[in-house]
Amino acid sequence: MKIRPLHFLTLLLAGASTVLAQSQPAGFEEPPLLSAAAILKPEFAAGPGFTVRDPVITWAGRNSYTVDSDFGISRLTAM
Repeated sequence: MKIRPLHFLTLLLAGASTVLAQSQPAGFEEPPLLSAAAILKPEFAAGPGFTVRDPVITWAGRNSYTVDSDFGISRLTAM
């Protein structure tokens, strides 16, 4: 399988974001853990065939959601 430059960059950035998300520099507070039900309208927190898991992790001003659905598990990031 030949790796194209764009694929390589995507893999590199995905690995870097995982490392950055796991480490906090000393002297900084931990990002808050939020409840999906507290920040989403009820129809967006759960519905036919899907549920948003708690906790919702916040990092760099973005919320990271984990969604369980009839199609599997998805991770979404939104501002």
